[in-house]
Amino acid sequence: RPKLYRLCTLEQELGMAAMFFAAAVRQEGLDAAQRASPSPWQPLTEAATLLRRAAGVYAHAAEALLPRLKPNLAPERPAELLESMALAMAALCLADAQFLVADHADAKGSSSRLVASLYAAASGKYEEAAQTLKGALMDFNRISDRLMRAIALGSSVASARAWATWASYMMEGEEEDMGAALACADVAVGKVERCKLICEADPQWKEGCATELGWARQVQRRLESENSIVHFKKRAAK
Repeated sequence: RPKLYRLCTLEQELGMAAMFFAAAVRQEGLDAAQRASPSPWQPLTEAATLLRRAAGVYAHAAEALLPRLKPNLAPERPAELLESMALAMAALCLADAQFLVADHADAKGSSSRLVASLYAAASGKYEEAAQTLKGALMDFNRISDRLMRAIALGSSVASARAWATWASYMMEGEEEDMGAALACADVAVGKVERCKLICEADPQWKEGCATELGWARQVQRRLESENSIVHFKKRAAK
């Protein structure tokens, strides 16, 4: 059931308007990302640009508009008028944009090392968003459970892709390390297994999670098969 709040001043209305504008730009970016295809890449580039723009609006609200509102907010207040929410949303938008950059680099055939680093950076921004919210729990009357699960899902998927891509990198060049590659693939599968738990409460996410798990297990099985035929290495310690 929607929760209704009363805004008491023009400054509160301005702060809420800025947050709504940022949310609208973010949604436009997510919509553009859904339209993206491997070629051409314009929709994906547009999506990343829009997400960064939304992050900028959230950051501006957190720095210039919301801090002075907090002392006069009623006990029952919308989360959108709190600096911590704006900072978390700015980090989330940057995480989503970074994830798209990593996808783009992977599809272009960039080096496994670069792609893994880009996904790891995206996971780090998701974690920043999560920690910002967790560190300010006393600010909020309530936080959307779906938002928290979306952040956790983004972090897990980005991290899983980073580990799986790093597993491939460990088998490139002259210094192959099958033991380390297998360990990285195991971590990737474990990260996506965590996604299954996150998605249980949201059926719309289950299909995407199943696809990610299938891809991670495919990497794991490919390495295991190669190891059983060629390398005969033990898994490295995780």
